Amino acid sequence: MDDIIRKGYRGGATQLFIHKGNNLRYYDVNSLYPHSITFPIPLTYLDFLYANEIKLETFTGFIQARVTVPENIPGLLPYHSNTTTTLQYPTGQFEGLYWAEELRSAQYYGYIIEPLYGYLFSTADLWAPRPPEGGRGMGCWLICGYDFGIFWTSLGVVG
Repeated sequence: MDDIIRKGYRGGATQLFIHKGNNLRYYDVNSLYPHSITFPIPLTYLDFLYANEIKLETFTGFIQARVTVPENIPGLLPYHSNTTTTLQYPTGQFEGLYWAEELRSAQYYGYIIEPLYGYLFSTADLWAPRPPEGGRGMGCWLICGYDFGIFWTSLGVVG
């Protein structure tokens, strides 16, 4: 399963703009990771589903999909071509493996998504409170790293 879903992993985009001008503001967004882990993450593989069994609105997992980008919309979904190592943001039509949430977002912006098949997963909410004494909670600190964990625990955000 690991080899399959890694096809749905992609690095982030990096863009370089002109670095001079008048009255400019400088923003350095070096990690969206803390924000992304506030959403449920895939936990356990449950089943393989065919296209007719996938309802994009409620599906949780990875979907191999045919994606069509309308002409008036810029490329938003990252794509790995078999012919290059460069991450691309194509327009037109292409196929790829994506986390269902990515496809829902693309659909919201006008993309046409045709699921071909999918890998259904259960999820974990890292921000859910720990279960009563004696239980084993996921605890954000396990994923965020020790420093983030201590910080959020001290604020009472995670137990």
